[in-house]
Amino acid sequence: GASHADVVIVGAGMAGLAAASALVDAGVATIVLEGRDRIGGRIWTDRSLGVPLELGASWIHGVRGNPLTALADRLGARRIATDYDDHAIRDHAGHALTADERRAIARLLAEVLERVDADAERRDVDRPLATAIAEVIADLEPSPRDRERLAYAIATTIEHEYATAIAELSQLERDYGDEFGGGDAIVADGYDQLTSALAAGLDVRTGHEVTAIAHDGDGVTITTTRGAVTAARALVTLPLGVLKAGDVAFTPPLPAPKQAAIAALGVGVLDKLYLRFPRVFWDDATLLGYVAPADAPGQWAEGLNLHALTGQPILLWFNAGAYATELAALSDDAIVAAAMAALRAMYGTDIPAPDATRITRWGRDRF
Repeated sequence: GASHADVVIVGAGMAGLAAASALVDAGVATIVLEGRDRIGGRIWTDRSLGVPLELGASWIHGVRGNPLTALADRLGARRIATDYDDHAIRDHAGHALTADERRAIARLLAEVLERVDADAERRDVDRPLATAIAEVIADLEPSPRDRERLAYAIATTIEHEYATAIAELSQLERDYGDEFGGGDAIVADGYDQLTSALAAGLDVRTGHEVTAIAHDGDGVTITTTRGAVTAARALVTLPLGVLKAGDVAFTPPLPAPKQAAIAALGVGVLDKLYLRFPRVFWDDATLLGYVAPADAPGQWAEGLNLHALTGQPILLWFNAGAYATELAALSDDAIVAAAMAALRAMYGTDIPAPDATRITRWGRDRF
C-alpha cells in the first residue's frame, strides 16, 4: 500500500478504528498501523472452541446512551442482558450462602465503605484504600467467617471493577468514574462484530509494529518494523501500558505534562480463564461467587456462568490485580489446577475435569 496519507493512526483497537472510520467517512486519506496480527486491541473474540468467547472486553457496560449500543443497533448485533442479582455464592466448605447471608455481606461492605467515606470527608491527604479499610475492619472486629466474606465482597465489587488491589486505589477518589445507565449486555455472537464493522473498507495494516514517531514542520514520520510511513498528521491510540514501557521513541519527546501523566497513571490487570466441561455441575445462576479461605482472600472470587447465558457448559472465572499477576507466571496446567481446587471446594470432589480451556495473560502482553 501507499506509504503516505493525510493521517496515520497508530493502533487498531476501538479508539483507532472509530477514529479512522470517521476520518474516511469525511474523505480524509487514512492509514491504520497495528502491531498485532489482529485488529481489536482489548476486544478479542476467540472462536477456537466453536463458540465466541471474549478474551478481552466482555460487556457493553451501561447500554443507555452508549456509542457501542448505537453501533450494535446499526449492525443488528444480538445482545444478552446480564442480571447481576441472579447470583449464587458458595464458601470453601461448599456451603451455599442463603439470600439472608448474601444480603448480610452486602450490608457489611456498605457499612465499611460508609465509614471509609466518612473518614475521607475529614481528610486533606489521600492514602491507599486498603489502609482505610483495614482501620475500619479493626474497629468493627468482624468474626473470622465475616472477614472471609468481606474479602470476597471487596474483591468482586472493588478489585475486579478497577482491575487492581485496594492497596493501589485511592481512598478519596475510590468511587470516581461516571458510567452509562441501563445495565450491561454481552454481544451474543462476538464483540468482534463491532470492530470488524468499523474496520470494513479501511486501510488497516496488521503486523506493523511502530518503533518511532517523529514530527516536524513537514509532518510526521512513523517508523515500523516493516518500513516507514509519512503523513501530515498522526493520531496515536497506543494503550497506556505501551506508553509506560517506552517501546515507542517520540521525537521530539512528548511534552512534560503528558510524560508526567503517563508515569503517574496506573494500569490494572484483569485476567480470564474459560473452562469447558463435559456436563454442568454448578448452580443455575448468572454469576457464581466463591468465598475463599482466609489465607487466599479474593482468589477465584467470581465467575460467569455461560450456560445460563448461552446454553454452553462453560464457566468463565476472573482474577484481578496481584493474584492475576501471580497466576500469569504459572503454567496453563497450574492455573487450571488452582481453579479446579476452588471448584472442588464449592461443588465436591467428584466433579469432572474440563475438556477445554482458554487463558489470558494481559499483564504479560507487550501490546
